[in-house]
Amino acid sequence: MKRLLRDARTKMALVTLLTTGAVVIAQLGALALILLLSLVAAGAYGASLPRMLRRWRAILWLLGVVALFQIAFLRTGRALLTLAGVMLVSSDGLRVAGQVSVRYLIIMAAALIMSTSSARDVTQALTRLRLPTTFVFMVIVTVQFIPRFAQLFRDSLAAMQLRGLDFRRISLIKRARAYLYLIFPVIAAALIAAQDLAIAMETRGFGAYKKRSAR
Repeated sequence: MKRLLRDARTKMALVTLLTTGAVVIAQLGALALILLLSLVAAGAYGASLPRMLRRWRAILWLLGVVALFQIAFLRTGRALLTLAGVMLVSSDGLRVAGQVSVRYLIIMAAALIMSTSSARDVTQALTRLRLPTTFVFMVIVTVQFIPRFAQLFRDSLAAMQLRGLDFRRISLIKRARAYLYLIFPVIAAALIAAQDLAIAMETRGFGAYKKRSAR
């Protein structure tokens, strides 16, 4: 039984259920329950939640910025905070901001669950499910790109700090703007890496035959 729970296929099924529930369900209370279950499952599989929070601090800041945008620009529903007759916070804006934040946290917790399995375990699990080779390769490349994407983000952040930017001394708005400036070079670098990988695959004839060769 323990071996079955540790199997990568079991983790995939669990992650599929959690993320599907996060997308389908709209009630904030139910989403919070799914998030709690996701964190408990990640802890049961041996994932380090404090380490996740330390490594994903920048992502959490961006998540906060997205939530603030939802609150600031969604003006439907009941007014919760007004200033000089202008609605600053609405019930719908606060609800949608909560939904978006919790959904992203569920996805992060699901990624943490899958991080407890090696790339080899994931490959073997997908192969045993008799999925197409192209799909298996796509999943493995995606899994390998995640840490590379995170490393690019950390390198860009370190470069900004070496130029004298101290995130502890700037305002929240300037900090959010700085994180937004980080996104574009990181995405550009990831797209360049993806293009290089695609060229290498085409050069080696990936997908030219329906069945893989023996070599």
